[in-house]
Amino acid sequence: MSAVFNSLRPHSGFEFSASVICFNQLKLGEIISELRTLGVKRIHIDLIDNAFSGLGLPKEILTDIRARFSMPVDVHFMVTNPESLVEFALSQKVNCVAVHQSALTNRLVASLHAASQVGTEVSLVLGPGEAPSEESIKKTGAKRLTAMSVMPGAAGRPFEPRVFDTLRQAARIKARGLIQRIEVDGAVGPQTLPMMSRAGADIGVVGSTVFPNRDTVGNHLLELLKGMMEIGQSAGMI
Repeated sequence: MSAVFNSLRPHSGFEFSASVICFNQLKLGEIISELRTLGVKRIHIDLIDNAFSGLGLPKEILTDIRARFSMPVDVHFMVTNPESLVEFALSQKVNCVAVHQSALTNRLVASLHAASQVGTEVSLVLGPGEAPSEESIKKTGAKRLTAMSVMPGAAGRPFEPRVFDTLRQAARIKARGLIQRIEVDGAVGPQTLPMMSRAGADIGVVGSTVFPNRDTVGNHLLELLKGMMEIGQSAGMI
């Protein structure tokens, strides 16, 4: 399956990141190792507080994963005051920090801009239907936009079709060269992936829709791969 993933990626241009909050935490190290063999290339970590109606993973997981795995790590902050947590994540040399556009403060903007100048990718996260702010993109140095396709805060929430408005707006901004990548987070699966990609997404965060058993066993990756092939064939790439 990994070979299929790797052969399709250059054609479809699509990349997958696995949301570790959706897996059995007692087996997390083993599961991350298995994800690599399945062709998943990135790790997605959610840090959440009560403001988003849920609790995410402790910040120490960044240290633990960094010590054992070399895979790129993206951190999504769903917290009211993300400044100190962002600074901690940057100290752990994560690859991407993703902060909600609505949570930006002067201090946070300064931290994100500084991070972008030394090679850390910055993503601005947008709720379903939320419009991206070009001013915020420029101030933070963001090169990625993350469109939420569920209401943020917990795994397994229902798909929000309003995400397509956000994806299309992000695609127009990308076409003008202001950002480089568009990520979609939530309910990424065989039924939704082709539509998400056509609307502009080129990174998908996969979680409980693809891994319903909180494990790699019984996953829906093959169905997802068929969706990737459909994307490439419709664009004349495969």
